[in-house]
Amino acid sequence: ILGERKLLTSHAGVVGLASAGISDITAWCLLAVVVASIRQGALIGVLHTAALTVLFIALMIYVVRPLVERALMKAPAGSSLVYGMLTAGVLVSALITDRIGVHAIFGAFLAGCILPTDLPVLKDFRSKLEGMTVWLLLPLFFCVTGLRTDLASLGGTTILVDCVGMTLVAVVVKFVPTFAAARVMRFQWRDAVSL
Repeated sequence: ILGERKLLTSHAGVVGLASAGISDITAWCLLAVVVASIRQGALIGVLHTAALTVLFIALMIYVVRPLVERALMKAPAGSSLVYGMLTAGVLVSALITDRIGVHAIFGAFLAGCILPTDLPVLKDFRSKLEGMTVWLLLPLFFCVTGLRTDLASLGGTTILVDCVGMTLVAVVVKFVPTFAAARVMRFQWRDAVSL
């Protein structure tokens, strides 16, 4: 949305993107804990999954990232082999986190986070991958999620009203503090609302 509206380089766009990145990382970490506790059940299982997840994150940051960065510095832009290996790396990372007991999307997200941002080969890869991601994978993800959602399982109108109430509370507790923080930081009213 920011890219289409040419707001990526605006002050509100930069702050919004940075805030979204931080909240996404936090949300993925919390999701990892929730999924681990649901799958494992017992506290020892959750701790085991959490320890493996922390170990995997450390391995990705301190071992895989430097190796990938060195390899990509020498890689030519437009190389199908490099693009295939990058895609395979994302899929392998997703598979590992799935096997650890955390959602596979966390592994894919982590693989994307460790890639250096300033290399020409990655800029080219991102530009080629963006179309498929935005136009196919993202809508497919939301479609599958929507199809799996069964509002009838909520069990009646009371729970549905509670669900709507919680959604309204979630929107308000995101909007009000963000707006207030933006105004404290001297954002214009319009930018504060946009943020």
